Amino acid sequence: MAIARSEWRYTRGNVPLMCYQVHHEFIVFSLGLFQIYADSLEQQLKQNQVGKNMSLGDIENLSEEQIGQLYALQQEALDPNPKEPDNFHKPLK
Repeated sequence: MAIARSEWRYTRGNVPLMCYQVHHEFIVFSLGLFQIYADSLEQQLKQNQVGKNMSLGDIENLSEEQIGQLYALQQEALDPNPKEPDNFHKPLK
């Protein structure tokens, strides 16, 4: 019991610092990923072609659910008469 109390006392003061460090690392990681995405999108727009072809290896690693989602996305993208999504928010007047 004495060990548990001493551990609790030790971590009690360090938890906010540890949480801050984890939170900070997550934000830095997320911003890094977003920057990679933004750079990729910028290059694609310069080439007037948005998106990339998936390799056979990428496709083989997809789950059945992911394949279904890609198929549904393809159908929506190819639809000549797109509809407004149900959750579309119109600007307030």
